Amino acid sequence: MLIFEILADMRKILLPILIASFVLLSFVPYSTNTPLPQKMNELIEHLKYYGHLANERTIVHTDKDYYVKGETIWFRVFMTNGLSNMEKPYSGVAYVEVVNEHGDVVDKRKLKVSDNGAYGDVSITNNWDTGKYYIRAFTKLMLNNEHPRIHVKPIVVQNETNINLGQKNGNLDHEVNIDVRPEGGSFVSGLVAAVGVKAVNGIGGKLADSGVIIDDQDNVVTNFELVSPGYGKAYFTPLSNKSYFLRINSGDQVYEKKLPEVISKGYGLHVKEGSDYIVVRVAGTNEKELEKSVLLAHKGETPLSVYQLGEKSGNTEKLFKIAKKDLGTGIVSFSLFDQLGNAKCQRSLNLMSDFGAVGLTLDKETYRSSEPIRLGIEGADYLRGNVSLSVVSKDRIIENKEVAGLQMSALGNSLATATQMKGSGDLSELQLKEAVDAMMILDNNYKVDWEKIKEFKIDEVVHRPELGIMVSGNVGLKNAVNASKSSVSLTGNGGSLFQESSMTNAMGDFEFGPYVFYDSLNVLVHVNKVGAGKLPKDALEIDIFDTWPAVSTMRSSNKGGIIGEGQRNAGQNLSDKLMDINDEVTVLEEVVVESDAWSEQIARDKEYNKLTPYFSYNNRIVADSLKYKLGAVSALDLLMQTPGVNVSGIYPNQRVLVRGVGTISESIDPLFLINGAPTSADAAKQLLAEEIMFVDVIKGASAAAFGGRGGNGVIAFYTKRGNYNNSASVGPVNWVNATIPGFSKANEFMDYRSKGHINNNGEVLYWAPNVAVKDNSLIEIDTKEAIGGYSIVLQGLDQNGNPLRLEKTIEIIE
Repeated sequence: MLIFEILADMRKILLPILIASFVLLSFVPYSTNTPLPQKMNELIEHLKYYGHLANERTIVHTDKDYYVKGETIWFRVFMTNGLSNMEKPYSGVAYVEVVNEHGDVVDKRKLKVSDNGAYGDVSITNNWDTGKYYIRAFTKLMLNNEHPRIHVKPIVVQNETNINLGQKNGNLDHEVNIDVRPEGGSFVSGLVAAVGVKAVNGIGGKLADSGVIIDDQDNVVTNFELVSPGYGKAYFTPLSNKSYFLRINSGDQVYEKKLPEVISKGYGLHVKEGSDYIVVRVAGTNEKELEKSVLLAHKGETPLSVYQLGEKSGNTEKLFKIAKKDLGTGIVSFSLFDQLGNAKCQRSLNLMSDFGAVGLTLDKETYRSSEPIRLGIEGADYLRGNVSLSVVSKDRIIENKEVAGLQMSALGNSLATATQMKGSGDLSELQLKEAVDAMMILDNNYKVDWEKIKEFKIDEVVHRPELGIMVSGNVGLKNAVNASKSSVSLTGNGGSLFQESSMTNAMGDFEFGPYVFYDSLNVLVHVNKVGAGKLPKDALEIDIFDTWPAVSTMRSSNKGGIIGEGQRNAGQNLSDKLMDINDEVTVLEEVVVESDAWSEQIARDKEYNKLTPYFSYNNRIVADSLKYKLGAVSALDLLMQTPGVNVSGIYPNQRVLVRGVGTISESIDPLFLINGAPTSADAAKQLLAEEIMFVDVIKGASAAAFGGRGGNGVIAFYTKRGNYNNSASVGPVNWVNATIPGFSKANEFMDYRSKGHINNNGEVLYWAPNVAVKDNSLIEIDTKEAIGGYSIVLQGLDQNGNPLRLEKTIEIIE
């Protein structure tokens, strides 16, 4: 039996959190009492809206990097929200796709989001081609961003007989990657510039130990050091009449890259981290450029402080000394605006907390087969939410730690990359900080598109947060007219019934939900009336939408924003608007099938149910099994031995009474249906038994979907195909039957292993996608039947929402 319950009133739980967050964000600690220009106030407000409604982020981790056909991909999706990555996701639904090298989706999952993400699994079938695949995850809310913050996880699939793992790293090799960018965004003539440098070879290591910057006369302007995996910083003062080049000698080859052109006038922004303070220097090529300029310090969408340079600065540069304790930890950004509110420079800084505070500990490095691994996890306070943990053969993951660090860098996460770098033990704390700072200069992930934010309007947001699965569709007329303000009811079935009612909007669209259910849900949608008129005969169209969101589809011009028509109000604040998009979530209990083998009767009824505008009936009579035994001539004769039904008279002048129902109308006749459409009693009396496939008798609560018309019971005839002319129908077919896909249910890894679904060579010993970590947690892992080298990999989010990856290697012997 289906039991559905309201877990929580999301208006009471989720909305106060959202509202409180925006109330807190509305406070900006100004550095002076001078009022901010109106344009800056508007920009800060837009920043907050944009950060929360267009910047959910997904990061996909898998149990390993290399697979063979027939295996299972176990994956974990970590999610954050906001440009700062400090917020929990608003969305309750995540979409996961596996894409091949041609861009085709080969498999997909719809997952329920809890806490900071979701998890699942995908089986690799034999019809997959060998080669690279990419796993991506996204939410509908992310599609409000023209460039959704989706991390794509690459994997490699090969034939078991041709896995060639000895050369596997070649499958994910990187080309030589050289990049150089100026701090603040531009080289300005006469202003000292800090330069971020990246020089990485094909296997993810540093290209050389050092390099130089030269001018167009081949003069060395400055030199710099590179630290693993290939990052460094250089300093020099550019001049507008010169060009500059980066030069690196790898020993085998000399690489050169032209630096961006030097502009003659502009702004400079230099940030330096000390032990207790941050020193920020803003500069211009003349005094007027800094007049009325504004410096904004912010963590993503959260303003921290605003500094104004005054009506007349009188200087070409200004220094700000900011206490680190006032900024906290994580990514802090500084943006410089001119007096018109145009962004001129940006710079982000990674204020790392206790470096490497999260760690893995083992009681030893070599184990005997069947001897448990005792793994300790330290630093739970520095983690955000639960983590994933895998123990997998070393042959199935990237062996080169520098390549692993490079992959983490691709996430836009300097801290995670630095964690990999620190594992080498070759770098000092100062070298690590300089390398991480170079990454921040180079990293566009933290660059804010201020022009886009200026134009961002909440009323134009297309995709709202999905809290659960919605059942939506459209009611229309066959003359292409929308059936606005129609009364629609939804009946759902998963063992027992529930029903909800709603009205369509001006476009004829309706929506029910959100719901939480797995696999699928059978629903019936009835249109009770169209506007103020009666249901038009043979003119009604009901569409149920079943659209998988496309990553390439960002915005829609023919749909309104998240605020529906008639709800828009220029004076309405964000809190009120968010209240419009959140509803209670109905959780539907799963239906458990006791046996995998369906009986012939169950299979037949399942097919019949596809034809009916209801889910529940009291009696079902299958004509072919009864008509000869009963000597039935008319269709009504089939009901003669049905409990609770009284048939009197002789064909074609028979009368039917359904006992046990109350008489709502003056007539005592039940409601007759022929093939789902209401019909007259006279039409039903003309039917012959040989025309009928089956008959359903419906009464009591089961007839609720028919309203008052079903008060005297319902007799529903279904004819054999081609034997019935529907011209006898006295009403329209005002219903549609649909199966709504639900959430994908993740398999349990330990169940797979115990049932022998894991390969005998034991490549994956352990996979736990949602480990709750407490301080000094201890986990025991079974090593039964395992021999060889294994990697223990923990993946998750640190306290600042950055991706975190820790790895230990062990050996298991006989």
